[in-house]
Amino acid sequence: RSLLTGRLPLHHGEFLSGVQKDDMDTRWTWLSSKLKGAGYATHWYGKGHTGYKSMAQLPAANGFDASVLFLEGSGSYTTLPRWNGTAPAAKNETYSMNFFGDVAVAAVDQHPVTQPMFMYLPWQCVHVPVTPPPSCDNATTGVCEDPLRSMLYVADDYVGRLADRLDARGMWDNTLFVFSADNGGVDTGNNYPLRGEKHTSWEGGMRVT
Repeated sequence: RSLLTGRLPLHHGEFLSGVQKDDMDTRWTWLSSKLKGAGYATHWYGKGHTGYKSMAQLPAANGFDASVLFLEGSGSYTTLPRWNGTAPAAKNETYSMNFFGDVAVAAVDQHPVTQPMFMYLPWQCVHVPVTPPPSCDNATTGVCEDPLRSMLYVADDYVGRLADRLDARGMWDNTLFVFSADNGGVDTGNNYPLRGEKHTSWEGGMRVT
């Protein structure tokens, strides 16, 4: 939300309540609208969780040309309802990391290289419920030894694919690529030497890489 609105969490609902209440003020202008006005093609794929009291709060109503996402803050990696623009998407129970990763890669492949592009790709992993990828269904070695590691491996793989596609299409040298966490760890997460965790205002909850 801070990225999209340019506002600190204090101003855009830091309590992270349910999907019906957890909304951003519709009077605000999103980064996507600013960039679209400057000629950018704008894409949102992955986790939503910006509040949906009305259709006016969907990404499609705030400067995103294309948006495929789930609205909740967390849930099943396969069965959470997904939206395409302003309508529910066709049922698809592909593991979310693969589903949204493939959509993002396809968007880069189809993008006109002469037009600037903004893509927002908030991965679902490694949010609870911890769900290793299907590639680990019958494997217990390598990255599959650790559920969280196996989930991050999928994200890392798609980041690599996106970088390769941008490079192959001659877009990489003019790309700002930002990879960041949204909050510190919680429960079994380790934020040492910083104090606090997710849902706190200490550095362990707010300071990320």
